[in-house]
Amino acid sequence: MRCPIRLSLLVLIILFMSVEVPSGGRDVAADAVEGEYLIGLRGADVSVLDLLERSGLKLVRRMDEIGVLLVRVKAEVMISEVVKALERSPSIEYIEPNYIVKLQEGCLGPSLTTSIYASIIPEGSAQQPNDPLYASDPQTGRGQWNLRVIGMQEAWKLEGGSREVRVAVVDTGVYYRHRDLQSSYMAGGYDWVNDDMDPDDDYGHGSWVAGIIAAETGNGYGVAGMARISIIAEKVLNNRGSGTIADLASGITHAADLGVDIINLSLGTDTYSSTLRRAVEYAYEKGCLLVAAAGNRGTSTPHYPAAFEEVIAVASTYGEPEDLRAPYSNYGEWITISAPGGWDQDRDGIPEAGEFWIISTDNKPDSFRLGTGTSASTPHVSGLAALIKSHHPQATSLEIRRILEYTALDKGTPGRDDYYGYGRIDAYKALKQPLLTSVGGEGRVIKTCEAQLKPGILILTAAITTITALIGIPLIRRRI
Repeated sequence: MRCPIRLSLLVLIILFMSVEVPSGGRDVAADAVEGEYLIGLRGADVSVLDLLERSGLKLVRRMDEIGVLLVRVKAEVMISEVVKALERSPSIEYIEPNYIVKLQEGCLGPSLTTSIYASIIPEGSAQQPNDPLYASDPQTGRGQWNLRVIGMQEAWKLEGGSREVRVAVVDTGVYYRHRDLQSSYMAGGYDWVNDDMDPDDDYGHGSWVAGIIAAETGNGYGVAGMARISIIAEKVLNNRGSGTIADLASGITHAADLGVDIINLSLGTDTYSSTLRRAVEYAYEKGCLLVAAAGNRGTSTPHYPAAFEEVIAVASTYGEPEDLRAPYSNYGEWITISAPGGWDQDRDGIPEAGEFWIISTDNKPDSFRLGTGTSASTPHVSGLAALIKSHHPQATSLEIRRILEYTALDKGTPGRDDYYGYGRIDAYKALKQPLLTSVGGEGRVIKTCEAQLKPGILILTAAITTITALIGIPLIRRRI
């Protein structure tokens, strides 16, 4: 009975949903793409394709990995009649609009030119970066305070990163010709917006995110990145920072099929999507560690994909050395961890002396960008996860997640809380921490349950799991 009810409800949603499509077609500025829908199938059934054609729907894209079809309603077709036809098919689980995904407002600030930061002969090393913008920048004078406050200089003494570790930046693309990104960029990603093999960045956000993770460190130029690893770009947002659930889901599944270790998602929506859920579950089952922005609205409203239990939801902090919760950062029981995101303290969009902004690479030659938000916090977690994976090549995604949570600096209310999650990441402590392993497989991450566990209990749980597996006693985990 669930299928007809969900499809009938869709009719009401469609009738009252406000959508707006500019002259560019799919390039939209509203809540959903007009006339486009995502159909989730229960299984492979070629007869559904015939049904779609008879119902007046045009197949736009097949996402066979997750059993989803992107369709477009023909102009003369009434969607209410289409739903009536489709709700009788046992092969269809759901139909939902192709929702819009946008970058949070206020992420990116101004760019700065680097003529006064010409490349010099390297004198330092990864442990003591000689990258000029690490120590200071012309706007705020803070430089990369965000890396200092999480202990990166000490962490680099333990691990600098491995190119074997791959992080997918699912975003606006990456400007791979930037001198601070050339060495870390790896081809293989895709541009889902323009449907080609060149995921170049025509907005700037993805390049900014990529630089936080993997800008070349110790080259006497520009900024320092957290890890010498490989970056793959999946372009799912256009030149205005807007995209669709269909493209986002495609970017996630494509990255998972490439075998990436970590997927960075500095984007999201407040609207739940079954298609996005399927894509996240697909990547999770493939062994990917998914890291996503909690959102910048200062609300407890769940933000997706961050709020899915398989994903590490990252909140923002700012300041050196105190590093407190950023007022704009979303909060709630679904928050996993926090990391530096900065804060424009007078909220005028202009970096000024004494403020805390995140400086990273831009999408133009010899250019760098300042910005704030959970979009910046997220790649800090992805970068640290990449260093942990480099340090422990055999570590699973769940083991890396355990280290991040266990070693986080507890802030706010003692223990896990709704503002900092398990705490703010601590790079040096994370790399010193041995793996927390268990016998018998990873199991499924249950965020609502794990939120109740303190670090000491986590170790005890792992130990009990090991013992019970060895002696053959089943360990029952009850979902709370």
